[in-house]
Formats: sequence, structure tokens, C-alpha cells
Amino acid sequence: VELSMSSRLFELEGATNVVLRGLVLEACRNSAVRMSKCEGCRLEDCTVRNLGQHALIVEDGHACGARRCEFHGMGGGGVWLVDDNRKTLAFSDHFVEACDIHDFGRWNRMYRPGVCLAGVGMRAEGNRIHDAPHAAVLYFGCELLMRSNEVFRVCSESKNCGAFYTGRSWLLRGNRIVDNRVHDIIGLGGAFTRTIYLDDSVAQVEVSGNRFERCTWGIFLGGGRENVITNNVFVDCPGALYVDRRGMNWQRKHVDGRLKELAERGTLYGIPCKEGPYVERYPAIRDLPGPRPYEPVLNVISGNRFARGKA
Repeated sequence: VELSMSSRLFELEGATNVVLRGLVLEACRNSAVRMSKCEGCRLEDCTVRNLGQHALIVEDGHACGARRCEFHGMGGGGVWLVDDNRKTLAFSDHFVEACDIHDFGRWNRMYRPGVCLAGVGMRAEGNRIHDAPHAAVLYFGCELLMRSNEVFRVCSESKNCGAFYTGRSWLLRGNRIVDNRVHDIIGLGGAFTRTIYLDDSVAQVEVSGNRFERCTWGIFLGGGRENVITNNVFVDCPGALYVDRRGMNWQRKHVDGRLKELAERGTLYGIPCKEGPYVERYPAIRDLPGPRPYEPVLNVISGNRFARGKA
């Protein structure tokens, strides 16, 4: 029996090049480590376990993260990387690499992912993320890379969610989900939950070179535009690849809200996008909303292979 009165174990603010290596961090009531406005700080070869909230929180700063760590038994999520660079599109270069993240969401069962990428220029590479009631990766921002991860047995207490999830904006640009192996994604009570969920008319996500095995839904594109879905392999996935046109029916009123904001303010979700960094980096934004704003247009779906399943 353990009774902890400790809140966080390490609190770094404005630190530079601090490395926590080879430590076991456990039994705190809040998140184990928080790095705020730090530069080049990281966890390496650590075990973080059995705590009230998240393993690691990184807020703003540059080039901070975790490498070769094991995170498990969190009441919340694993690693949360968050910056405030959405308006400037400056890269934070935060990262999660080669970590084993599992058995999280023990207290807060929903929306406490193994990895949260919220900002610009972050990456999650070479991780194992598994055994959790909800999402493995939630990502919201631009130029986010999720590559060569193994994800399995997540979303086990959910129905309408995704192992990798994003959605609801035309400004989430340059995000890539590539070369991952994802398997055994089955929702609550055998429900057809989503594996890679591109929700509610999201734009410009690349999903390429991934392998899906025994996933009830492999890739689920909910009315989005300008997405690239190529060269993925689906094995034993009863619902491998799905595309709908929700913006033309039940989601139309939400698209109307985006169009109104664009017309009146030149912004989306409060972010200027008709001039400045967004148009400079993503010229296609200049044409938003385009002549067919409600339709799932300009998506590329090619080169995908299916074995013992169906599209």
C-alpha cells in the first residue's frame, strides 16, 4: 500500500539542457515532470509509473521531450507536448522517441492519450503505445509527425474515437502518419471504433505506408479535404477504409460556422489565415473555402492493399 502526498516530482521552468536520466519516478498525485519554457530538456532511460495524472508535460519552449523511457500506470495520459505557436507556425521541435507507454488513463478514462501533440513541428517516433481505454495519440496543429510507432489494444472502452485522432479544422496542415504498425483496435463490447480518425472535415493529413491488422475500422475519413491516403496495408480489418460526405448533410451547420468566420474575420478558430504565415507556408489556404466547401474534395486515395477485409 502506497500513500503519496507529493504533487509533482520535478518542476522545470526556463531551464536549459537539463537531462533526467536513469531515474524511477513514481507515486505522486499530479504529473511527475513538468517542463515550462525550457530549452533542450528531456527525460532519458527513465521509468515513470503509478501516479495521479500525466508522466510528462512540456509547455512551450524548444526541443524538449522524452527518449527511451517507460511510462505506465498513469491516472491521466503519458506525454503531453503543448506549445502556443499556432499563429506564428514556429517549430517547437518537441519529441517523444522510443518510449513504451501503456496502461494509462486509469483514473480519467477518456481523452487522456498516450501522446498528445498540440502545436507546431513536433514528433512521436518509434514508440510502443498500448493497453488503454481511449486514444493512443491526439494531435492538433501543424507539421506533426507520427512515424514508426506500434499501437495496439487501445480504445478498448470507447466507441466513437480513434487510436490516432484529429479533426474539425481546415488549418491543421502538414501532419503525417507514416510507417506505423497498428493492430487489435476493437471498441467497447466489440464496437467498430476507428483506428486513424480524420474527423469532421479535417484537411491535409498524409496517412501513408501504415500496416493495420485486426482493426475494426482502419482509416475513417469524415468528410475531409486535401488528405492523402496511400500505400497502406489492411489485414483482417472488417472495415478497412471509409469516406463519407458529412459536410453535405448533418455536419453542414458546423461548416457554415467556419464559412461565416472566414467571411467576416478572415480567421478560423481565431487564427488569421488569409494573410501572414499560413498563406506563406500553405498557399492553398488562400483559396479557402473554394467552390465546394461542403464536399470531401481533393483527397488522394491510392495504392492501398487489402487482405481478408473490405474497403
